[in-house]
Amino acid sequence: MPGADPGPRAGAVIEKLDRALRVIAGASLALVFLVIILQVAMRYLLQSVPFFMEEAARYLCAWGIFAGVASAIFHGTHIRVAVLQDRLRKTGRPIGLLLEFTCLCLYALVAVSGFQLALFLHAEKSIAMGIPLSVPVAAIPVFFTAAAILSVARIRNWRNGS
Repeated sequence: MPGADPGPRAGAVIEKLDRALRVIAGASLALVFLVIILQVAMRYLLQSVPFFMEEAARYLCAWGIFAGVASAIFHGTHIRVAVLQDRLRKTGRPIGLLLEFTCLCLYALVAVSGFQLALFLHAEKSIAMGIPLSVPVAAIPVFFTAAAILSVARIRNWRNGS
């Protein structure tokens, strides 16, 4: 039945997805911190740093940021959400739903485009680490797909008034 409550299973899946995003974001940024500390220590103590470490920090940072953004969108703490959220909940419900749906479409578009970019870059290798460039670029389709899924949950919450 259209518009029916998806039940507790869907809610549990959404919660697990959000939790996974937060774990990925936290772990990625913690690893960035460790890699940078190692770089500084090695540069100071050994006057030499493995050249792949800077690239690893950049890629981990991108994955952590994209994961955090997807979770922030769901919780309404992303700047786009926070600015209008309180005003639209009370007075502009249709406008809020339209904005949420527009963002959902943009997330889906970016996810598809990111997937195409990852496929295009798969044959290319990163200079320092030698991994396919599709690996760091995969953060775009992975986390924008997650953002789209969580955006659907936000739209359902708007429709249900919660």
